[in-house]
Amino acid sequence: MKKYLKLFGIAFAIGIAMLIIKLIFKIDDKVMLKYYWIIGGIVLAVILIINTIYFFYKTNELKHSMKLFEEMKYKDFVNELEPKISKIKNKHIQAVMKMNLGAGYLELNEPNKTLSTYETIEADQLKNQDLQLIYWLNTMIAHFKLNEQNKFNELYKMHENLLQQFENSPNYGENIKQLYIMKNIFDDDFVSARKNLNDLKTKSTNPRFKKEYNRLENIIKQHEK
Repeated sequence: MKKYLKLFGIAFAIGIAMLIIKLIFKIDDKVMLKYYWIIGGIVLAVILIINTIYFFYKTNELKHSMKLFEEMKYKDFVNELEPKISKIKNKHIQAVMKMNLGAGYLELNEPNKTLSTYETIEADQLKNQDLQLIYWLNTMIAHFKLNEQNKFNELYKMHENLLQQFENSPNYGENIKQLYIMKNIFDDDFVSARKNLNDLKTKSTNPRFKKEYNRLENIIKQHEK
């Protein structure tokens, strides 16, 4: 909505400026209207080009940060991303950066920071289903790490259908199945937790998850004695 208001404001300003020029130089209405559309079109085209260049520039910056995440340099990733977010004007890019920053905090075992970061994401930036999944998946993991069973179960029940839609996804499937193990643990179903963890570890090819599997392993072992 704000974007359209800005465009309307620019069009209005051009119109006022050209009206003043018309009155001063007594230019014919038809000629003035023709130039209004030409100048207005050029201005809007320039704005669109600048916005597109800005979008790709910031997206490439984010790709550089994500490389640190993939290399498991989580502290460097967080330190690089934190100061950039407040400087981003594009709401969508800002939401994606906050989403990734929250994931970085989880890897550093700082779930409170994940939750506080996600609370600042505007609801209208979560229309994309992939973003919804990442948001709620990481939020539930944060509550698990904080041992907030009631909140975890409440959110799990609310978003179970969303999780099931993506559970076989090559991008999110392994994360979701980790969450299922967390649910097993909160349900005191350590037989299922053990089985699901063993299955997941056997199939896993992502070294980034090794630390998380060790952590889940330790929790399960404590209850198998």
